[in-house]
Amino acid sequence: MKLSHKDNLYKLEHQSDDNDLIFLYNAETKQTQLYNPLTGDIEIIEDNDFTVQSPMYTLLSDYDRSELTRLALTKWISTENIDNVKCYKIETENRIIWVDKETKLPKKIKFLQSSNDDSIIVFSNWNIDNLTDNDMKLL
Repeated sequence: MKLSHKDNLYKLEHQSDDNDLIFLYNAETKQTQLYNPLTGDIEIIEDNDFTVQSPMYTLLSDYDRSELTRLALTKWISTENIDNVKCYKIETENRIIWVDKETKLPKKIKFLQSSNDDSIIVFSNWNIDNLTDNDMKLL
């Protein structure tokens, strides 16, 4: 997935084996356009509940404020290199999060499951302040 944000626009490009989709959300009008590059179809979705959160919010969204305070006071934050990048390593009951020390952006998340199959998300290619209006077009 690729998420871009400029002004009031959020563009989410989702690629999978069976389908590619592009979502363009306008935070001012609360309108989402869904584009299917395979068929060329554009659909307008009226969804006032659609929200785009920052990656750090998403990482900790299942904790309420008191739990976050408890985690901050009781969990050890260590350091570890991920792909030669110095990261903070934050371990909670549900996941391990590595955050780039320099940019403060997430680098990797490991979701701790009860089964042996842990889910891992790796973030890469963060770009800051270099989007153009053309980048935010649907087509």
